[in-house]
Amino acid sequence: MLRVGEGQTAICLIELKEGEELPTADTSGTYLVLHLAVEHAETFKSELRERGVSVDEEAGVAHFKFYDPDGNGLETYLPGLYEKEEYAHSR
Repeated sequence: MLRVGEGQTAICLIELKEGEELPTADTSGTYLVLHLAVEHAETFKSELRERGVSVDEEAGVAHFKFYDPDGNGLETYLPGLYEKEEYAHSR
């Protein structure tokens, strides 16, 4: 796990064995997860929809999947969403 900007951005790198291919989100659930800042938890999903981005409507406010123009899955997650009661309204 690589953290950038005093722990504000986390990047998870996956090492593949020789000859192994990275699984797709459709088969393994492996895709980029973006940490959502508290101040954007209430508005990010609606802003994506307003801009025409395909968003998983079944998911919660601060933990959901969305898709780039090529159909690649991405996920956003507010750290502490399920552990902290102060974020219960965003689940």
